Amino acid sequence: MTKKSLLVFGLFLTISTAFGQAKSDTIKSKILDPITVQGILERNGLSRLEPIVGTYIFTGKKNEVISVTQMDANLTDKTGRQIFAKVPGVFVYDMDGSGNQINISTRGLDPHRGWEFNIRKDGVLTNSDMYGYPASHYSMPLESIERIELVRGTGSLQYGSQFGGMLNYVSKQGDTTKSIHFESYNTVGSFNLLSSYNAIGGKIGKIKYYAYISKRSRDGYRRNEHTDYDAQSIMITYEANRNLSLRMEWARSNYVYRIPGPLTEAMYNTDPRQATRSRNYFNPAINIPSFLLKWNILDKTKLQYTSS
Repeated sequence: MTKKSLLVFGLFLTISTAFGQAKSDTIKSKILDPITVQGILERNGLSRLEPIVGTYIFTGKKNEVISVTQMDANLTDKTGRQIFAKVPGVFVYDMDGSGNQINISTRGLDPHRGWEFNIRKDGVLTNSDMYGYPASHYSMPLESIERIELVRGTGSLQYGSQFGGMLNYVSKQGDTTKSIHFESYNTVGSFNLLSSYNAIGGKIGKIKYYAYISKRSRDGYRRNEHTDYDAQSIMITYEANRNLSLRMEWARSNYVYRIPGPLTEAMYNTDPRQATRSRNYFNPAINIPSFLLKWNILDKTKLQYTSS
C-alpha cells in the first residue's frame, strides 16, 4: 500500500510540473533584424610628428614617423627596404645581409652605414664619432622599437650638422596597465638563423620599467661568413607627479661579424659564394647610459635635460 501511494504521488507531481512549465510566458518576445557592422583596419604605419614634441619644434619641418609595431616587416634581419618602404625619397641598400645594420639615406646622399644621418635612440646619440659609421657601431633589436622618427631638411639642424637629417629610434615603454608584462619573439630561418628576443615591462606605483635581452646568430650566403649578436637594455622611469619625471636607461649592443672579404667581377662570375678572407672580424661593443629629466614648470614653460 505504501509503494502504491508513493507511485501515485510521484506521478501526480510529474504531471503538475509538466503543466506548470507549459504555461505561456507573459513577457512578449520580438525577433530582431540582423545588423551588419563593417570596418576597415588601416595599418598605414606612417604618420607625422606633432608641431611641438617636448621641447622640440617641428612646425613646418618635413618629417615622418614609422610605427614599427604596426608593420609586417622582417624585424629580425632588419630589412630596411620593408621598414622604410612607405617613406618617400629614402634610398636603401643591403651591404652584407647580416641584420646588424641599416644602410639608408635621403636627398640623394650615400646610404653607406647611415653616415649621413644623426642617429639616436630615445633622443640620445648612439655613437661618439659624429661622422663615422653610426649604423655599424650600435645595433639595437628592432623588436624593441615602437616607432622611428625621421626629420629631414632644416628641421634636423637642431640635432647636428649632418646633411641627411636625424633618425631617432624610440623604444617601447612596456604595458602601463599591468604590473608585469612579458613578450617573446623567436625566429628560425635560412642559413642557420636563430634569433630570440625576450622582454618584460610594466608599471608599479609611480615607476615604469622595460627591459629586454636579445640574441641572434646566423651564417651568411658566402663561405666564412657568420654573425653572433647580443643586446641588452633596461629603462626605468619615475613619475613624481604630472609635471616631473625622471628616466634612467642603459643599453648595450655587441656583435661579431666574420667578413668573407671582397671579390672581383671575375671571381664573382666564377663562384659568388667564395671567400677571400678567413680571419677578418668586426666586433663593436657599445654601451649607452643615459639620464633624462622632464619638468613642466608652467603651462608654457618646459625644461628637458639629457645626459649620456
